[in-house]
Amino acid sequence: MNTLGIVSEIHDMAGQLFQTCIDRRRHMHEYPELSFQEDKTAAWICQQLTEMGIPWNQGYGNNGIRAVLTKGNGPVVALRADFDALPIHEMNEIPFKSRNPGVMHACGHDAHTAILLTSLELLKNLSGWQGTAVAIFQPAEEKNPG
Repeated sequence: MNTLGIVSEIHDMAGQLFQTCIDRRRHMHEYPELSFQEDKTAAWICQQLTEMGIPWNQGYGNNGIRAVLTKGNGPVVALRADFDALPIHEMNEIPFKSRNPGVMHACGHDAHTAILLTSLELLKNLSGWQGTAVAIFQPAEEKNPG
């Protein structure tokens, strides 16, 4: 596949996955967990990976997750997202407002994780891509020694 073809395929697939990415981000935003307490979030990430058919393992720094997507021979790329939240009370009035009082995704970790999950899904389904993507989902980024 030529460069123009793969760019077109990425563009089309990104459009198809746009709402999925938004839904993932909103789920993360609604159920935030503090550093070193991200048990449900880690389980949800693993469930998403399993549903996509992407192998993963867990236990790095307690709740850290590594997923490896390999399609043929090609370059290896590492991608990382953090998924802990902050001890902040959310004052927004939105349908996906934090359900955990005093805990909020206030600095983008919900988006980071949603984007990484969706990027993996895009790469898995992209016919013009070959290589290995190592995805690192980092817990406890906001608090030492995370």
